[in-house]
Amino acid sequence: MSNNEKVKNMVTRARTSIILDFVFFATLILRLTCVEDETERTTSTDGKKIYYSPNFFSKLMVKEVKAVMAHEILHCVFGHHTRRGNRDFKIWNRACDLAINPLLIEYGFELPSGALIEPSLKGLCAEEIYNLIMRDSNGLGKYKNESMGEDCGGLGTVKDAADDEGNPASEIEKSHQETEWKIAATKAANFATKAGNLPAGIKRLVEEHISPKLPWEDILYRFIDTNSFNDFSWVPPSRRHMSAGFYFPSVRSKELSNLYFGCDASGSVRNVELGMIHSSLNYIVDCFRCSTKVMWFDTKVHNVQDFDYGEIIKLEPKGGGGTDFKAPFKYMEDKGIIPNVLLMFTDMECSSYPPIPNFPVLWITWKKNYQKPPFGEVIVM
Repeated sequence: MSNNEKVKNMVTRARTSIILDFVFFATLILRLTCVEDETERTTSTDGKKIYYSPNFFSKLMVKEVKAVMAHEILHCVFGHHTRRGNRDFKIWNRACDLAINPLLIEYGFELPSGALIEPSLKGLCAEEIYNLIMRDSNGLGKYKNESMGEDCGGLGTVKDAADDEGNPASEIEKSHQETEWKIAATKAANFATKAGNLPAGIKRLVEEHISPKLPWEDILYRFIDTNSFNDFSWVPPSRRHMSAGFYFPSVRSKELSNLYFGCDASGSVRNVELGMIHSSLNYIVDCFRCSTKVMWFDTKVHNVQDFDYGEIIKLEPKGGGGTDFKAPFKYMEDKGIIPNVLLMFTDMECSSYPPIPNFPVLWITWKKNYQKPPFGEVIVM
């Protein structure tokens, strides 16, 4: 077996280990294709691929290759490939490394020797660190030193974003890529939190710097779109990675034939909110060309409406009492229903929740000040 083949095998083992052992990184690593590149000194990423030098990887242990891959993933998670702007390339790279390396150590990764670490900077984002370096605050001016090279402590570089053809990304494409990574990172953080496998440092930075601040329609669309691809299969393997000689599970598509809505029909819901629910249903049905089922509830489910794609949606809310979030979940449990996705339209004025379900839930509310539910994601219309 040649040296390059040994390295390729090590890359496969490292990626598989990340998928099995690190919940937060498991789905994120499948967004990046690993590409062998003899012109690389170490590694780099442009938000689409991880480029690696086989010579560099051949000198590392598998655990260090895992750390380098997770390092490149975090560059993408925090949008370092889209946010450089006019900043100095080398100094930006060093600032980005200083921002993410402490998080990797906290998560249990073992970085190769020479990785940039400044404990006093823990919790700061790359922009804040870059500004400190440029002002030479707290002795950080050393990171301007040309002799450090551009590989940032031996872990590689974060390139500017590229499009699917490898060309420099437009501003629109950069914005699109940053949004996609934010959505993916938020969902990965939710999965890892449920599994009890998300360090506090990453959780805090995801909440402060990543949690998507997007038009609610975009979040709604991406949530449903993401959760309609919620299974993995090794047959067939992922075509995206096969061209590079790697075999990883592909995403198995599931039809959105089981999309349910729980609509709050309690006395606190007014006509204006019902209008929002109506427009949201039309938006979703039109986007996904799917049939839907609407459960109207207060303390119990009073009415269930079925709408096929193309059918005029005429809502018939029934209820008017208090609110019990257990009601629609109990209805589905009694009927043996496991939806692909459950969307809950509500004012969130209730504290009665069911146990955590085994399907994705998105709470959609029109109240800006609400108590965070014990499970699921929330968007405000």
